[in-house]
Amino acid sequence: MDCSDLIGITCLDEYEALFIGCSSYDNGDFPEEFSCFCEDITSFNNKNVATFGSGDRFYGGNFCKGVDKLNELVVQRDGLLYKKSLKVELSPKKRRFKANRIICSKFF
Repeated sequence: MDCSDLIGITCLDEYEALFIGCSSYDNGDFPEEFSCFCEDITSFNNKNVATFGSGDRFYGGNFCKGVDKLNELVVQRDGLLYKKSLKVELSPKKRRFKANRIICSKFF
């Protein structure tokens, strides 16, 4: 499957920094559409990249494992990974929203 038209990968060159998020399921697998996106990315061209994702703590050690896999991809493909990923429980508590805003604001 070629997702470049669906997701618009070619437009990523227009941005100085990227926020890329993904969900994960089961053992930290990406959804099919996101796997395709990852295959189509050849390089992040030394762009700053921040990652985020949602997960369910029910899966224990696999909680937001997709974000960890995404971090590895960013580094492997010449991206400058922001030091802290944002991992969100399916139903985050209100107090987490403030912490999430702080993480995002420090990226810029």
